[in-house]
Amino acid sequence: MKTKIYRPLRIAGLALVTLCAMVGVTSAPGADLPRTYVATYTPTDVEADRVQAAASTNTSNPVIIDVRRHPSIAIVVSGQLMLTNPAAATLTIPVHRSVDGTVFESTAFTSLVLTFEGTTQKVWATNMNVGDFGYIKLAQWENTATNIATNIVIYVAGKPPWALTYPYAGP
Repeated sequence: MKTKIYRPLRIAGLALVTLCAMVGVTSAPGADLPRTYVATYTPTDVEADRVQAAASTNTSNPVIIDVRRHPSIAIVVSGQLMLTNPAAATLTIPVHRSVDGTVFESTAFTSLVLTFEGTTQKVWATNMNVGDFGYIKLAQWENTATNIATNIVIYVAGKPPWALTYPYAGP
């Protein structure tokens, strides 16, 4: 009779082990789970109404942008020349990267270049992959025009990274 008691327990135990193994497979790391954004999309003006002197390079007022939560960002630069002469000129803004917000690379990895046409306001936009870097610095602004570049505004927006969202377990 003892064997009759143990046999159903063995079958129940085997069924329990099988069930646990199936649950472990379906909730294993790397399984495809629903994803959602962890925060909202918020554009920020990081520099507003800057004026850049004629035919000059400004190294004294760099703009440092925190991109730790954004693997890629959108950048929009707008501005215009104060006078109509010359007919065209460029504003070049080198972009340097950093992991800690203090030590930045010496050579820019890219530059933002806005081509002006007289006093007409121009807008230039791009997406930038910042990868694992935590900060970028917009430094050494260079105006090639023989007159002042004015109303320079820079907007930056980053979409937060995707995050795993586990099913709601309930109360």
